[in-house]
Amino acid sequence: MDEEKEPIAKDKVKSDAKNADEDTLSEGEFDFFLEEGEDPIGRLGYGIVSYFSLIRIFVFVFGFLSIVYLPVIYDLSGWNAFEGEAQVSGNIAYTVGNMGASVTRCMSFKMMTDKVSVGCHTGAIGNFTSFGVYAKGSEADINNMCHYQAGFDTGIPGCKHYSTRESSLYEDKLKLCSGKKSCVFKGLEDVVPLGTSYPDGDECKIEATTTLFIQYSCIVQPDEIELKRFQCLKACCISIFSTLFLFAILNFLEKNIIIEKSEWDLQTVTASDYTVELKITQE
Repeated sequence: MDEEKEPIAKDKVKSDAKNADEDTLSEGEFDFFLEEGEDPIGRLGYGIVSYFSLIRIFVFVFGFLSIVYLPVIYDLSGWNAFEGEAQVSGNIAYTVGNMGASVTRCMSFKMMTDKVSVGCHTGAIGNFTSFGVYAKGSEADINNMCHYQAGFDTGIPGCKHYSTRESSLYEDKLKLCSGKKSCVFKGLEDVVPLGTSYPDGDECKIEATTTLFIQYSCIVQPDEIELKRFQCLKACCISIFSTLFLFAILNFLEKNIIIEKSEWDLQTVTASDYTVELKITQE
């Protein structure tokens, strides 16, 4: 019998303690006892409740927009205009700039190699605008010259023949690379031999440290341009849809908040909120 009375006694003590706490609440103190099923965030007011509600809505909205943009991200990642560019961030591969455009490229090689590789990240090799050689430590070498008409001293003025289209360097090697996306040719010494030669009657001394420079253009082909236009059109349509969708959501939320705030006031505001209690003494 004593064991059965003990839980009843404990419950009575707890109930008495709670009632005592409620009775001892002084004026201005907050009642922290929540009703069954009551959300404690609601005690903080409509502003806090609305804030967390908006956060949840925007998580779903921007998650949906991210899914909508997946086809655009996939299309842009298929190009490689920024491939090998160490100074750009990784996510730039998912931008329109990664599609690339017609550009001019410059490559330089030391004559100690017998293999030359040229190519384009976007488009195909077009016209070889300039090529030739310059000596190590020359003004052209210091300024990384990539055009024979730049006016820098090459250090080997007798080697101007290798910058002409009549040279075997152009006729037998470079000319064959036009129209290709990438081109590798060997036998560089066959067209630009090491040592001293007299191609134009002037002395031309080519050493292993001599630099061969090649400047060429990368031209985007018509079929590639058509594909890029289609993908850009798709990206524009998705962007317009996403913008209109977001504006519609913001407009809905703006009007919905006005209604929710009015409903909140109706449920929480009572006559006591506009009542002032004054203690009037007999004096």
